[in-house]
Amino acid sequence: MEKESQGPFNQPTTASIFNLRCVLLLIGNTKRKHRKKMETKLYVGNMSHDTTEQDLRTMFGEAGTVNLVDVITDRMTGKTKGFAFVTMSNQDEAEKAIVMFNAKDVKSRILKVNISKPKEERPAAGSSHNAN
Repeated sequence: MEKESQGPFNQPTTASIFNLRCVLLLIGNTKRKHRKKMETKLYVGNMSHDTTEQDLRTMFGEAGTVNLVDVITDRMTGKTKGFAFVTMSNQDEAEKAIVMFNAKDVKSRILKVNISKPKEERPAAGSSHNAN
């Protein structure tokens, strides 16, 4: 059975090269589109305790679309703990926010902004690390 994609001397034809380039181009575009659509969660630390959700939404809105702001508060007092998570609509906007706001002085505090890491597992309340 003769292969259609090869010309004389077992060389690929112009059509087969063109088809291969089209497939590679489609794969590359799909990966780029997927990367841009993926939400990215940022950690924002060393915030002033009077920084509000609206403050962060306005500030990070300068870098792109903010999907979610979660200011972390103490369960007992309801006061902020000085850090938050901001979810940007895509990786490019998250990277732009990091460049714009990491090490920026906001309300006399130097912010720490980076990609959020998954929460580490912690032992259940009341359990002991040293069972001996």
